[in-house]
Amino acid sequence: NVAVSSEEACQLQASTVQQTASEEWVCARKVRITASLAHDIVHRKPSTDPSRMVQSIVHRQPFTSEATQWGIQHEDEARASYVAERRKSRPSIDVSVCVACM
Repeated sequence: NVAVSSEEACQLQASTVQQTASEEWVCARKVRITASLAHDIVHRKPSTDPSRMVQSIVHRQPFTSEATQWGIQHEDEARASYVAERRKSRPSIDVSVCVACM
């Protein structure tokens, strides 16, 4: 069952904030239509066989590339650089990994 309550959604968000480093995050994505996947579905070419697309969705593999791996490895450095640059105009700004549930 992929349906979750608001409380369960907040718990999932809090426990998977590290995304790809979280096995729970990887498992949760496997059973959901992500924004990227929705885009692919909506913008599929008319020549794309729908049954083939369904098979690729059901048996999808996690995406990775050299660029995304580099980004993951340098995320803390990028955040620190961003904060340093923004502090030039807003000295009190801070950016951190957070979880905000309504």
